[in-house]
Amino acid sequence: MTLISQIRPDNARKIAMKSGGATFYLYENAKGKPCVRYYKGKSTKPKCYRFQSEAFREKYVTNVISNITAAEEEKAKRRAERNKPHNLEKGLILYTSWGYDQTNVEYYEVIGVPSKCYVDLQRIAAPLARGEEAFMSGNSVPNPENKIGEPFRRKVDMSGSAPSIRIDSVATAWIWDGKEKYSSWYA
Repeated sequence: MTLISQIRPDNARKIAMKSGGATFYLYENAKGKPCVRYYKGKSTKPKCYRFQSEAFREKYVTNVISNITAAEEEKAKRRAERNKPHNLEKGLILYTSWGYDQTNVEYYEVIGVPSKCYVDLQRIAAPLARGEEAFMSGNSVPNPENKIGEPFRRKVDMSGSAPSIRIDSVATAWIWDGKEKYSSWYA
């Protein structure tokens, strides 16, 4: 048996989807039972199933195709949502709040709007509003006069209820609401 016959049985009828990247091979096994072997996306390992009747096989293939089509439509919809033009303006303050054993709060200022999907950001200092208020914790506020590090560019994600910007693997920035943000640390 050659590699090609392993991928596609000799008596198979091929069905290829234009979107979703699935290819189906409908055939009968040695006992005459209806079977399907299909590859989804870039998969090299097929999914193989045997059915009691031709009707069950057709129903299964139709169901898989409709599920793949629905997933592709949802993916396109989410992509369109993410890429909607943003409404962020220069001077706007953003914040992140993240951490596991402690709550890290960072503030960023929008220093430029180079396109409808991107913004240039500058990290700014986040001093405590009234100093340490409890053991190794307090409330921070942004200080746009004190810049930290170099400016950088990020894409604005418009898919949620409010714009968000992925700063790095652990921090996502949101529009600051003007209120102090709780922060804690370990010495």
